[in-house]
Amino acid sequence: MTAYPSSNAPAFRYPRRLTITVPQSIYHQLLERSDWEGRSMSNLAAYLLETSLEQA
Repeated sequence: MTAYPSSNAPAFRYPRRLTITVPQSIYHQLLERSDWEGRSMSNLAAYLLETSLEQA
């Protein structure tokens, strides 16, 4: 299995679970922002990862 989808595969098939470790300061920033935006921390983290990859 490759890390990136092949050019003929759909870009999004189904969500996958990912576990990461972040510094405590980043955790607290995510927690505050997710509370302020009214979304879960995992939803915010997924959104931030997705948008950062689109910009790259």
